[in-house]
Amino acid sequence: PPLLLTTTTFLNMTYLIAYDITNDKKRSRVAQLLEKTGGVRFQKSVFFVDLSQSGLRGLRSNIQQVWQQPPHPPDQLFIVKVHRSAFKGMTIIGQGLDPVLALGQVKTMVL
Repeated sequence: PPLLLTTTTFLNMTYLIAYDITNDKKRSRVAQLLEKTGGVRFQKSVFFVDLSQSGLRGLRSNIQQVWQQPPHPPDQLFIVKVHRSAFKGMTIIGQGLDPVLALGQVKTMVL
């Protein structure tokens, strides 16, 4: 039987979240938080996540809790608000996630 991949319909704002975290445990915990909030992994440490303002505040709070745990190397995490029209001009070189699927404009894909 075909494999069905279903995404949710995104009605909020899309954010690109990228991080450079040296500690494996912290990096794993941040990735888990992003996946738990519906984030779509675009690359190893790059996610697209669709959140309401309150959802973004909650995610930031949870990430800050992880951030405050030792060790404290000079890690970075960026949260960038991305307008959906930006994906129309996006270029992907090599294998990549379909931005239409990542943005929830397609609800189901049959493989």
